[in-house]
Amino acid sequence: MNRHFTIIILISLLLVGCSHNQKTASANDDSIRETENEQDHSLLSAYSAAMETYKTTIKEQDASFSYADYYTIRDSFNIVAYAAESDAVIQSPDDIIPMTEMLRKDLEAMTEEDTKAASQSLHTTGQPLYQAAISRNLHELVEKVRFPSEKNKLQSFLSNNENQSSKHMLTQSDITISSIKEDEYAQLHQVEKLLATYPNHLTKSDTNSILFITKKLRASLDMQVNTLINYATTNTPESMDKKINTFVGDFNKAELKLEELDEIMEAEKKIPNSI
Repeated sequence: MNRHFTIIILISLLLVGCSHNQKTASANDDSIRETENEQDHSLLSAYSAAMETYKTTIKEQDASFSYADYYTIRDSFNIVAYAAESDAVIQSPDDIIPMTEMLRKDLEAMTEEDTKAASQSLHTTGQPLYQAAISRNLHELVEKVRFPSEKNKLQSFLSNNENQSSKHMLTQSDITISSIKEDEYAQLHQVEKLLATYPNHLTKSDTNSILFITKKLRASLDMQVNTLINYATTNTPESMDKKINTFVGDFNKAELKLEELDEIMEAEKKIPNSI
């Protein structure tokens, strides 16, 4: 067996040696071809990277994923879909498989000219990043942090735990806080992660506005969590008004800044290659 193994190695080395010159000769051509097609394929590369993120996440999480994973997967694909002007937009976890397949087909059907234009939009403007991902996350967060609203977890806790025992409220407060950490805080982190991943796609002013919004939303959320803990441990609803005024004030500042930023980004749509 050792003799046969040695022969196989020698044959392999000979084959590698014979093919080395051919590979070297074609290396420069391949390099030139890749450089020429870099812009053409950048959109497909972004799709491939998003798909790899999805597959890796599913593998690591045993065919399931958290809110944080979902936001990452959703945003990665939706940014590409926006740049490609595709309708393959992920709206929920159930959309991931059909929409990624639809997006793949849409990308393959694009002309070379359209692919170049979409790639340029993806890499030289902030619109795909903002419109498909950052804005969507921020608007979703506004509805979750808004108090009172049907999506606000503090409001839900107060409505469902009136006149409940202290033990029951403490248990439910822990569940609610865990839910807020898994969802709202994860989504805030997702926006900040997008800014770090695409550092040069937005203007400094736009980036600062986004950071201001996330800071105020986080402050409002922090105060809501503290209010929830205080109510669950003391059961004194009469102390709520002052706390509510505090976190509503931060929320209002975030919402107003988001409205202003939306208007600015809509105006920037009309400016070619604006960053």
